[in-house]
Amino acid sequence: MFFLVIKSFSQDYRTSAAVIVDGKVALSDKIDSNEVLERSVIKGETLNQIYSNKKLDSIVVIITKQFAISQYQKKLGLFSKEYKDYVEWQMTYNHNDNSIFYVVLKNGDPILFSRDELTRELFNIPVTNIVKVELNRKETCCGTNISVIITTKK
Repeated sequence: MFFLVIKSFSQDYRTSAAVIVDGKVALSDKIDSNEVLERSVIKGETLNQIYSNKKLDSIVVIITKQFAISQYQKKLGLFSKEYKDYVEWQMTYNHNDNSIFYVVLKNGDPILFSRDELTRELFNIPVTNIVKVELNRKETCCGTNISVIITTKK
């Protein structure tokens, strides 16, 4: 297991950098790098516009995979109660949604992603771009296959 160690972490915001993980100020300077989906650094004028009253050189913004997954599940659940109920069950009993096959349709064409790319895509897609979310169940000899089709605007 590898950890991302942020040496410039500053709890009191008077010097150097602050770290925001999943929208909250980080209370630790160690983050499992395998759990990081996205990270960015805010500096300069953008930083001053957001945090003009703080004395910071930069802010490190980290989005974890689990946070991104929970956010896209909430977003997709707005479009399908069946999906929402199924995902809640999956997260309660299996603690992940890895058994669901997600398909994103753009301009009617399916776009395939690796798992991390899919998580990033679903997390970042604006709710206003989602047209429809369909949960499909297909019984097989080995169980039930679940797929979710997300149709987006052009």
